[in-house]
Amino acid sequence: MHQWKVILATVLIFGSGVGTGHLLSRAMSRTRLNRNLDGKFSPA
Repeated sequence: MHQWKVILATVLIFGSGVGTGHLLSRAMSRTRLNRNLDGKFSPA
């Protein structure tokens, strides 16, 4: 039973890292799309 707790904790930690990376990646791509050609943010 103790082995399953370790496996579950590892999967949860890995999954939270993947989820956080996905959300940050989407946020960064949206930030790049909202910039003008001179590098400034567009008023949206």
